[in-house]
Amino acid sequence: MWRRLVTDPVTHRLLDVGRERYRPPAALDEFVRTRDGTCVAPGCVRPACGCELDHTEEFHPLPGADPDAALGRTDADNLGPLCHRHHRLKTDGGFRLRQIEPGLFEWLTPTGHRYLTRPGTGQNHDATAEPHNEPPPF
Repeated sequence: MWRRLVTDPVTHRLLDVGRERYRPPAALDEFVRTRDGTCVAPGCVRPACGCELDHTEEFHPLPGADPDAALGRTDADNLGPLCHRHHRLKTDGGFRLRQIEPGLFEWLTPTGHRYLTRPGTGQNHDATAEPHNEPPPF
């Protein structure tokens, strides 16, 4: 059986295992935690090593979700560390999360606020009043 694996051409680290595996291999896990450094929630400084790796776009369909909706992959562009508290807010608390580009996360709150964050850098930005296509200031 053939399996698609994507590796970084310089470091040869595994970056993508597609939809075949839910749990990332050790090299991909280490890459994402190192890239982000902390929980991806705005202002959270919990180290990535103490966080759960989360699929930004759900790997498994949520109850009541559109059965034809695309599901997330297990790759560096769709994984990010979330502390337990922020993982629960994303999964059950009405907060939405998307990864605009690898390592740049957008949080949408139930009240309509929009926050951009680059975890591990201390860079957070309240983008609530800005158009969605505006680039972040960092």
